[in-house]
Amino acid sequence: MYREFVEDNEKILEELKPDTVVYTLWHLRNIFVVLFVLVWTGIVVTISRGFNSFGDVPFQPFNFFSLIPRLMLLFPIGFFIISPIVRLFQSSRIRYIITDKRVYIISGIIGTDVQSIEYREIDKLNVNVGLLEKMRNKGTIQLTPDRSYNSGDSRYVEYGHRLIGIDRPYEVYKLLKKNMLDVVTDQQFPNEYRPSTNRGYNTNLDNNDR
Repeated sequence: MYREFVEDNEKILEELKPDTVVYTLWHLRNIFVVLFVLVWTGIVVTISRGFNSFGDVPFQPFNFFSLIPRLMLLFPIGFFIISPIVRLFQSSRIRYIITDKRVYIISGIIGTDVQSIEYREIDKLNVNVGLLEKMRNKGTIQLTPDRSYNSGDSRYVEYGHRLIGIDRPYEVYKLLKKNMLDVVTDQQFPNEYRPSTNRGYNTNLDNNDR
């Protein structure tokens, strides 16, 4: 099914998909974020009750400020309800393809989005097993680091690439680590103008395969 995204000389080593539960609830993995949203919701509800305390008066004129608590409630609604629904639909479309050349992340709800991560671009390879993943016997592999950016008065985080909620995370981690060594060493090998074999480096790559 995904062969069209892979080059002819690439060999598919693993085809993985995320666990539906882990992927759907991924944004709830940080307990501090969940606590913040719950506290935020409590504050908003308290403020909203204060505005509604005057609701006993019949035909109360429209008050723009009474909309503020309701608008503030959109954040926790989106966090706890809308976001999981979107991620639930996404989870059925996501595939992680590991080849001997690179890693593909295939996603998309309407169309098909393809991201390819070269092995030389992987600079934060680690395995994370949180509480939910432990319960589901899954794990998440991080390929690239999260990066923070400041733009004027605003600050945002660009999350790195991850293989979320996959089976056999430690086996996949070892496979990726080995491929990183083989590919990066082969690409950076400077001696003898790329001989037919990578003598002295003990990798499995051979120029005859290219």
